[in-house]
Amino acid sequence: AESWESRQRPWELPPDSKAPEPRRQRSRPGWLVGTGGLFLLAGGFWLAGGSRPVEAPPAESAVALRDSTPGEVQAIPAVSVPVPDSAAPVSVTITERPARPMEVGSSARLAVEVRDDNGRTVPAADVVWSSTDSSVVAVDSATGTVQAIGKGRAQVIAAAGELRDTARIVVRTASRTEPEAPTVPASLRIQPHAPLQVGDTLTLSVRVLDQRGAAIRGARVSWSSSEPKVAAVNPTTGRVRAYAPGNTVIIARSGEESAITSLSVLPQAVSSVAILGAAPLKVGDTLDLTAEPRDRYGRAIAERQAVWSSSSPEVAAVDSRSGTVIATAPGSTEITATVDGKSVSRQLTVLKQPRTGRVVEPVGELAAQTTGNTPQPDPAAERQRIVGQMLAGVERCYGALQRNDVAQVELLYKPETRDDREKLRKLARILYTKEWEATVGPRADGAQRVEERTAVMEFGFRMTWKDAFGGRITSQPVFRADFVRDGSSLQLSSCRIINSPRL
Repeated sequence: AESWESRQRPWELPPDSKAPEPRRQRSRPGWLVGTGGLFLLAGGFWLAGGSRPVEAPPAESAVALRDSTPGEVQAIPAVSVPVPDSAAPVSVTITERPARPMEVGSSARLAVEVRDDNGRTVPAADVVWSSTDSSVVAVDSATGTVQAIGKGRAQVIAAAGELRDTARIVVRTASRTEPEAPTVPASLRIQPHAPLQVGDTLTLSVRVLDQRGAAIRGARVSWSSSEPKVAAVNPTTGRVRAYAPGNTVIIARSGEESAITSLSVLPQAVSSVAILGAAPLKVGDTLDLTAEPRDRYGRAIAERQAVWSSSSPEVAAVDSRSGTVIATAPGSTEITATVDGKSVSRQLTVLKQPRTGRVVEPVGELAAQTTGNTPQPDPAAERQRIVGQMLAGVERCYGALQRNDVAQVELLYKPETRDDREKLRKLARILYTKEWEATVGPRADGAQRVEERTAVMEFGFRMTWKDAFGGRITSQPVFRADFVRDGSSLQLSSCRIINSPRL
């Protein structure tokens, strides 16, 4: 057979022409050329259609390839070329893994991402999980949940077909700290404190010590008071509030240990005194003054006796206990009230001419009006007689209280309001209950006031009785005796408590 180069193509010039001789080339089999053309054709379709596969021509069709012989065609069968699928997984990455060693018994869940060659996730990818050492880490093959089994290291593998990624898991023994046994208190020490006054508060401090003498922080302490009526203490905070003069024992307990301290409560200290009721007088007038002691906060202090004095008794004399002033001559004087060492003075003026309408009406034999040389009644003597009748009525009420005569007390009390009835009920219960052993102390007379038709006198005393626990309760009731004038004498109309004592 002659070579391809030696063949004379129909369109070539005759040999005797002047054209240059064609270049010699190696012969190539026809089937190779046809196959290459098909591959080029398939690649063009793939580029034009993206990921769509190129359909091969029917099997019976053939590509005609012109042979070197004019008019001769060689038939080559068509070849199907597979086109790659871009949705196939190309990478597997574990995206969530434990950031620090796991403890035995703990668990965690791993997460994985599968992506194609375009970088898009493949959500339906079939990922299988496994562990290189199941005695250290066990893993759920479907969910990727790992369980720490024993101390050591293991690799967890996520596989999608031939693709895979690994995560190293370190397992440590779980740290178990046993709770420390609480320190048992060995002793308690209550910090020193000063006496309190009624109405004051104080937070007590206590140190709880162990057997080595070291302080125990955060120890639980409970508090109590033996006389809560004198001073009560908060059971958890140790805050004390003083209620009445006296002494009490404060007890602190922690565990099996306890400590006690004695606490004294003093009466409220008088910081200032005010005189109430001062007014100008005329010769023969009387005036009842009131001394009001006050504490450092300006609050009135009850149950304190004032001592009265006058700088000019010849102008106006004053009763040292009651504060009643009697004007005897024109002029001015200083009236002074002293309570617990605190004093205050007020100036009173006595005029010749009447400046008030207050007149002490003569009674008894002094009621007769006389003329000429008949002597006029003495206002001071008349006042003294009226005060004597008032004292007799007060003694009648006070005597019934001293004797625990409940029937007589109820007869004289004559309550007018609901509050009066409640006070009488409590007072009668205290006096009537013999087991309580109520005791009425000495009487202290207070303010007096005399009007044209009425008169008033106050008195008080200290009363004590037993409580349900055997302790003593102390109270300071103040009574007011009301009188009405019946001709030349005064009649006791009622005798009631006017303050708010502890009953």
